[in-house]
Amino acid sequence: MLLPATAEQWESQDSSSAASTETVTSPSTMHHQSSLPEMREETQLTSARRLWALLQGGIRATMEKMKKEELKPAQLTHGLQHLRHLSFLQPVRHVAYNSSASLLVVLDAESQLHLHKEDGWLSHSTQAPEPIVGLLYATQVNKYVAWDQSSLQVLGPAFEMLSKVLAPHGIRCCCYSPELNQVVTAGAGSLSVWVFRYGFRQLQCQATVQQGLSPRDTFTQLALDTGVPQTCFAVCGTGVAVFNISQGELLTFQRDLHNRAITDITYCEAGACVVTASRDTTIKVWDKKWLIQTIFVGHTGPVTAVTIYPQGPLILSASQDGTIRTWNLQTIDQVDEVHVAEVVEQLQTHREGGYVVSLTGSTMDLWKVNQLYSLHTRLGAAVTRLCTVDLSAVGSFPVRAVCVCQDSTVRLVAVHTGRILSTLLLDRPCQAVEVAYCLPKETLFVLLELGQLLRVNTAVNPMSIKKMVVLWSESARPCCLLLYSHLVDPEKAYAQWQEIVEQKGDKKAWAQLPLKLQDKNRYLLVLGQEDGSLCVLQWFTGRVQYQVEAHGSERVTALAAYPLDTWIISAGGDRMVKVWRIFPYIDECLTLLLSFSCQHPVLHLCPLGSTLGAAIQDPESATYSIVQYDLLAQSRQEHGPEDDPLDEIVGLCCCPTLKIFASASRDGSVKVWNAQNQLLRHLKLNTIPESLAFGNERGDLLLGVEQHLHRIHHSKYLPRPYLTKLLCMSLPEPVQDLPFPLSDGSLRPLGQDARQRLLLEPPSLAVKLCVPLLRWKPKKDQDLSWARQEKEEACAQMAARDQDLLLIQQGKLSAARKPKLNKKLRDEAFERYMHLVYRQPPKIQVTIPHNDSFDADLVLEACLLGPLVPNLYGPAASHMFLGAFPDGAEENAERPMLEAPVADGVCQEDALEPRAGRDSRLALPTPSASKGLEDSLRHSSLARIRSQISQAPVADGVCREDALEPRAGRGSRLALPTPSASKGLEDSLRSSSLARIQSQISQVRVWIDAEQTRERQQVRCWL
Repeated sequence: MLLPATAEQWESQDSSSAASTETVTSPSTMHHQSSLPEMREETQLTSARRLWALLQGGIRATMEKMKKEELKPAQLTHGLQHLRHLSFLQPVRHVAYNSSASLLVVLDAESQLHLHKEDGWLSHSTQAPEPIVGLLYATQVNKYVAWDQSSLQVLGPAFEMLSKVLAPHGIRCCCYSPELNQVVTAGAGSLSVWVFRYGFRQLQCQATVQQGLSPRDTFTQLALDTGVPQTCFAVCGTGVAVFNISQGELLTFQRDLHNRAITDITYCEAGACVVTASRDTTIKVWDKKWLIQTIFVGHTGPVTAVTIYPQGPLILSASQDGTIRTWNLQTIDQVDEVHVAEVVEQLQTHREGGYVVSLTGSTMDLWKVNQLYSLHTRLGAAVTRLCTVDLSAVGSFPVRAVCVCQDSTVRLVAVHTGRILSTLLLDRPCQAVEVAYCLPKETLFVLLELGQLLRVNTAVNPMSIKKMVVLWSESARPCCLLLYSHLVDPEKAYAQWQEIVEQKGDKKAWAQLPLKLQDKNRYLLVLGQEDGSLCVLQWFTGRVQYQVEAHGSERVTALAAYPLDTWIISAGGDRMVKVWRIFPYIDECLTLLLSFSCQHPVLHLCPLGSTLGAAIQDPESATYSIVQYDLLAQSRQEHGPEDDPLDEIVGLCCCPTLKIFASASRDGSVKVWNAQNQLLRHLKLNTIPESLAFGNERGDLLLGVEQHLHRIHHSKYLPRPYLTKLLCMSLPEPVQDLPFPLSDGSLRPLGQDARQRLLLEPPSLAVKLCVPLLRWKPKKDQDLSWARQEKEEACAQMAARDQDLLLIQQGKLSAARKPKLNKKLRDEAFERYMHLVYRQPPKIQVTIPHNDSFDADLVLEACLLGPLVPNLYGPAASHMFLGAFPDGAEENAERPMLEAPVADGVCQEDALEPRAGRDSRLALPTPSASKGLEDSLRHSSLARIRSQISQAPVADGVCREDALEPRAGRGSRLALPTPSASKGLEDSLRSSSLARIQSQISQVRVWIDAEQTRERQQVRCWL
C-alpha cells in the first residue's frame, strides 16, 4: 500500500517541478536549453531520495508499533486454552480430523458436513452422499469412513461415495486402528473387524465375535490400545468386554466395574492402563489385568466424557457439574480445571494437531493445548532450592544446576541434557537450606537446617563429605550462604578443574603459603547469621577469617554478589540493604560502601549490571512485590500493584544477555520483567512452583514443579524483539557434560533407602500408579493363595467404599459420632503427640536391680524379737534398696516412721498400709527409725501380756486359753493365777502372740510382693 501512493506522489511532484522550471526559465535569457536535462535529473534524484527516506520512516514507524505491541504485558496459560466457539443449526454428531489437509470435519444431525480450519474458521460446507450418523478419517489411506445403523460407507477426500457395505449385526459405535489399518464396529451382542480391499475403496468383514455374548449386551463405546496383538475395549452398561481383534476372539468380560453406567472409556499408552468414566462421578484407572490402580474423585456430577491429553500422561474429563478437569496419572492429582457454560457431552483429542474438541448439543468448542513447560529431569522429590552456575563466559565450563530436594538429597544436574551428574545423600530427616557450588574446585558447600556447614566433593558419585563445621551458637547460627568467585586467571582455573575431575576431587592439602605463591583466583565463602553479622570463612579449615556486624541483632535474609565490581550485597530483618566492597587478598576483606532502607523485608536479591532486583515480602500486610534499585543512580523503579504476585515469592533470577528478570510465586505464576521493572509476560502454570532459575544465556527457565525439574523454552514466552536479539548474538555452544561414574564399591555401604535415592531412574507409570495399601502383585517367594486373599480383601474394600459413596450421594449416610475417649486412646494420643513434638520418644533411664535385697520377714521379726536393723545389715543399711523407687530429692531425706496402731495388742494388716489408700506406694521404715518401731511393738506386747496374766483364772493349775478372756455378763471377779502357774501362762501367751504376729507378717509379705510386682510392671510399661 505504500509503494503505489509513493509512485503517484513522485509523478505529481515531478510534473509540478517541471512546470515550475518551465515557468522560471522561459523569461530568462541567461540559461540555455542544454541545461534542462540536468535540471530534470537533479529533480528525479531528489524525489527518489525523499521517497526512500519516506519509506524508511514508514518501515521504522511500523516496526516500532509492532515492537510496542509485542512488549505489552501478555498472559500465557499452561494447559487448555479456548480458541473458538462454533454454533450450528443442527446437533453435532461427530468431529473427524483430517491430518493431511489440517481440517476439522463436523457432522451434524442432518448429514451436513462442515469443514473448518485448525483455527476454527469455516472453509466450506457440503452434504453427505447418504444419511449417516458417524464419521471418521483413516489416516493411512486418506479416506473417510461413514456409517449408519446398518451399513458402512467409504468416502473419498472430496466426500464422494466409493463403496457401501451392509452390516448384518448392526452398528452402534465405530473406531479406526491406524496400526492395523482396520475398522472395528460393535452392535448388539457382536463385534466386527473390517479391512480395506480393492485399492482401499471398499471394506470387507474379516471377523465377527459373538461367542460369549448375548443379544442384550449392547456396546456403546470403543477404545483401542497400541500393543501387539491389538486389544479392543468395548463398554456395555457397567462392564467392559475385552477383544483380541488380531485373533478375533473375546478375551474377558469384566462386569460391575462401576456402580452406575460407564459413559466413556479410553486407553493411556504412557501408562498401559484403561481409564473409565461413569455416572457415579468417579474415574477409575485399571491395568491390563483389571486390577484397579487409582480412583479420581473430584467431580460433583456424573462424568460424561474422558479422553487422553495430547501431551504427557494426563487425562481430560468432562462432567455435568460444568467443568473440564485435567488429571495427572503420575502424581495422582488434579492439575487443571476449566469451567464451561454448558454441559459437555463428548470430548475428542486430535493428537496430530494438538487440539481438543468438546461437543455440547449444537455447539462445538475448540481448545488448544499450550505446553509451556516440559519435563527436564526426573528427581522424585520436590525441589526446594535451585541455583545454576554458568561460567561459559570465562572458559569452556559446562552449565550445571544444583537441586536441593525434599528427600534429603542434593543433586547436580547438567542443564543442557538434564542428566543427573552426582548426588549427595543426607541422613533423614536432615534437610539442606542453602547451597553454594564452586565449579572450578568441584566443591559444594551445604548449609543444613540445624546450622552445620558441609564441604562436599562433587567429583564422585555419590558425593563425599570432606568436612563438617559446627562453630556457632544458637544466637549466631548461619542462615544464608554465598560463594564469591574472583577469577583473575580463567585459563588456570579451567586447567585446575580438568585436573580435579581426573583425580576425582581436590587432593591438595591445606598449607600456609606466602601471598606471592598463593593462587590468584580466590573463592570466598560468606555466611549470614541469625545475629545479623557477616562471616568470611577459610576454605579448608572452615574457621572464621573475618566477621563484621551488618544488621544489628536482626537475621540476615539474603545475600548477592557482583563479581565484576567486587561487591557483595546483604539484606536483613532490619529492612536495610547494604553494599559491601570485598577485598579478596586480605583478611579484613569487607568494607561498607552504601546502605539504604526498604519499607518491607527483602527475602531475595538478584544483581543485573548496576540494577539490583529485590523481592520484598510481608505476609502480615499481604505485600509481595518485585522492586529494582539502580545502585549507581541511587534510584528505585516500581510498577503498578496490579502486576504484583498474590502469594509468597519462591524464586528471583536474571538473564544477563537478555537483561530480564523472572520471578516465581506460590500463586501458580511466573512473571518476566524487563530492566525497567515493567511486566513482559505472565505465565500461569496451573500448579505451584517451588523454585526458579535461568538455565542458560538464551533465556531457558528451569522450574521445580511436582517432584521433578521442568524447563520452559525461551521461544514459549519471549517477545519477538528478544528472539530477534538472540538471532543477532553469538552465543557459545553448550559443553557436553557426562555423569560421574558410579562404582560398585560406593554402593555396598549404603542402606536400602540411600541406594534407592541414589539409583533414581525414570519409573514406569505402572509402578507409580499402584496404591501402596493394596499389594496386588505377589512376590515370587509368596504363595498364590496369599495374593488371592489380598486381592479379595482389596476388592471388598473398594466395594465398601463404592457403597459408601452411593449412600452419601443418596443422603442415607451421615457422619458417625466420634468414639469415646478411653485410657488407651489417651495414652496413644499422648505418645503420638510426644513423637510429633520431640521427634522421638522421651529417653527415661530407670535402673531396676536384678536381686531385691529387702526381706520383710527379717525386718519385722528383728523389730519384735531381734536386735536393731543396722546390726543385721551393717553400715550399708542406709543405702539398702527397700523395694520402692524414691525421688531424687527424697533419696537422702530421712523417711518418716510408719505408725502402726495397736488393737488388742496385735498389729493389724490395715495399720501396715499407708494412710493415702491401698493403691499408693508402700513406704517402709528406714533403719534410723527401726529402733522406735521395735520399742513400741515390744512395750505393747509386754503390757498386753501382763494385763492378761493379772486377770486370768486358774483351774487345776492349768491355764486355759479361754480363761484368759473375761466372761461378760456373769459379774464374777477374775481370780489371779498362782505364782507357780505364771511361768506356764507367760510361755503360752508368748507362743500364741508370736503365732498371730507370724500370720500377720506372712499377709504383709504377700501384700508387699504384690505391690512390688505392680510397680515393676508400671515402670516397664512406662519405659
